[in-house]
Amino acid sequence: MKTTRRVLITGASIAGPTLAYWLSRQGMDVTVVERAPGFRDGGQTIDICGAGRVVAERMGIVDAIRANSPHEESIKLVGQSGTNLNLSTPGSGRLAKLAFETAVKGLLRVKPK
Repeated sequence: MKTTRRVLITGASIAGPTLAYWLSRQGMDVTVVERAPGFRDGGQTIDICGAGRVVAERMGIVDAIRANSPHEESIKLVGQSGTNLNLSTPGSGRLAKLAFETAVKGLLRVKPK
């Protein structure tokens, strides 16, 4: 008789649900618990790049992440004296990375396929 492994994950921010997704795909019975009563609408934005981007692609959530992402058109960095330090436009430098940045609150609402 085959026994299904049961896993309890504490924390429903980014890593908890991601781990739950992968473990459940391996046939495990996964429960995620979180002490917060619901989604937190505040928080930092995060860059999804490197290994994180590969994981998002494998989970099939890239389009959903982009749909929940802020859509900056440019970034202007200004020094203390008011001098322009840098201006990025879509597809260049840092802004190319920001095209795949998302707010944590948006990412938590993304559901894998």
